[in-house]
Amino acid sequence: MKKISGFLALIVLFSTVLATGYAKENITPFNENKEKIVIGGAAIPNEVSSNGAVIPNSTKRTENPARNEHSKTFKGAWFEIQYPEDFTVEPSLKSTTNVSGYDSAFFVSPSKEVSFYVFSPQWNGKPTDILLKTDKETELALKKTEKNGVVVIECTIAAKDGSYTRSYLDVEYTKSNTRKVFGLSYRDHKVYDQYKDRYIQFKSSLIQFAD
Repeated sequence: MKKISGFLALIVLFSTVLATGYAKENITPFNENKEKIVIGGAAIPNEVSSNGAVIPNSTKRTENPARNEHSKTFKGAWFEIQYPEDFTVEPSLKSTTNVSGYDSAFFVSPSKEVSFYVFSPQWNGKPTDILLKTDKETELALKKTEKNGVVVIECTIAAKDGSYTRSYLDVEYTKSNTRKVFGLSYRDHKVYDQYKDRYIQFKSSLIQFAD
């Protein structure tokens, strides 16, 4: 029972970390599309833009313009984000609304013990690169909330062999039909504690572009 209680406590802590950066935002809803998609083995909403507002053409929105001197910039098709300078970038899903660039990417530590993830298309989309691997993974936790047209789902899954845990935050603003997903995969609790602050910095550095 002590092991289970400790793990549940970690999930609660991780949910708090994932939510950082959203609580202080004045979030405005997005599109009426209620379709669920599977991310990390859980049904999750379509994701969110940086501040929840419709972005006029030729403008950009940012959650936090601060830059870390020990980071590098990755530019996707419709976004840019800061990641730790010693991480390796693995571009993933190609943009569905641009002839070049990517809608998602993984950022992997040198030891491969942890990786960050972002999915930030121009509008909405499906992050099919983080679907549950049913033969290798199990869903541990799933929490869904919906208020004022904003759908938020937090999902945590783990490898059946215990080699890693990965968690995702997916937010959909249903009126504006935009989406954003952040993820963190880590080997164990020690690695999670080691990288959680850098993950928060990674998340808060996202800049999303429109047309």
